[in-house]
Amino acid sequence: MLRRIATVMPDPAALLAEWRARIESDLDHVLSDDFASARLAGAMRHAVKAGGKRIRPLLVHETVHALGGDG
Repeated sequence: MLRRIATVMPDPAALLAEWRARIESDLDHVLSDDFASARLAGAMRHAVKAGGKRIRPLLVHETVHALGGDG
């Protein structure tokens, strides 16, 4: 059973790189000045764009996928 799972799982480093790029792109879009005043958008970018805050979206996506969702 474990051998079969291991062959189906994608490379973790490649998965992280792919999702980091997607999350960064989505954050750039959502945190643009189009959604808030320039000052507020700048503060939001400062709070959100700090490193180390990308694993939660990846874990949520992979959990949804593991449970049969298409997120």
